[in-house]
Amino acid sequence: MTKTRNVEEAAEQIKHTGVGNVIIKCGKRGCYVRTDEDKYWIPAVEDVECIDTTGAGDSFAAGFMSALLAGRSVIECAEEGNRYGAKAVQYVGSTEWLRHEILDGK
Repeated sequence: MTKTRNVEEAAEQIKHTGVGNVIIKCGKRGCYVRTDEDKYWIPAVEDVECIDTTGAGDSFAAGFMSALLAGRSVIECAEEGNRYGAKAVQYVGSTEWLRHEILDGK
């Protein structure tokens, strides 16, 4: 998209378009966050067995937005997004983790 050499450069380029916050998810590396004040990596959840990545990005977005709506900081939102994404990849299909993690109370 940005044709840059790395995530950090991509975030800088996107930030210069005028957006408030740039969050780039990077799979098992976690995600990179660039705000007006800070830039940092949020590490991925450790010891996750990746079975299927279908829905991982949507789950990340859901976790991030859930935390944002709860008034949490950008770093906490990114951590929550990473947690949701990590749960999603442990099951086959985009929503199966919801049944296991939320509906079954595990």
